[in-house]
Amino acid sequence: MRRTKALLAGVALLAGFAASPASGIPGLSAVSGLLIAMIAAERMLNFDEVQLPAALKHRRLQAETLRRALDRVQPVIDWLDRHTGDRLTPLFHRPLIFLPQALCLLTGLAMPFLEVIPFSASIAASGVFLLTLSLLTRDGLFFLLAMIPYAGFVLLIV
Repeated sequence: MRRTKALLAGVALLAGFAASPASGIPGLSAVSGLLIAMIAAERMLNFDEVQLPAALKHRRLQAETLRRALDRVQPVIDWLDRHTGDRLTPLFHRPLIFLPQALCLLTGLAMPFLEVIPFSASIAASGVFLLTLSLLTRDGLFFLLAMIPYAGFVLLIV
C-alpha cells in the first residue's frame, strides 16, 4: 500500500508540473506524459517497484532541499486532509478502479501528441492530477472533478 501511494504521489507530482505554466517548455509535456503512462501501466499490472530509466532512478536529493520542498507543500497537504474523505468509495473497488488508472495511462500516452496545440497538455495533465488525488484520498468527488477536463476534450472533438 505504501508503494502504491508513493507511485500515485509521483504521478500527481508529474501531472502537477505538466499542468503548470512550465508546460510551455517544449518537450516537457511529452516527457511527463510518457513517464505518467509508464507509471500508470506498471500500477495497473501490480508491479512492486517502478521501472525508471537509470538516469532518473539513481538521482539523489539533498535532505535540506527535500525539507524545504515539503515545507512549501505542507499547506496544500493540510488543505487536502481537511477537505477530502471517503466519498463515492465504490469507484475505488474492482472493476471500477481500473477506470482512473486506464485514463491516466491513455492521457499520458496522448500528452506527447497534445504538445502540438499549445498548453492543451496542461488540461490533460490537470485531469491526471485530479485522478491521482482521487486515488490517493479515495474521494469520489475528486474523481468526478477529474472528468471535467475529459468532458472538455470530448466536446472539442465532437
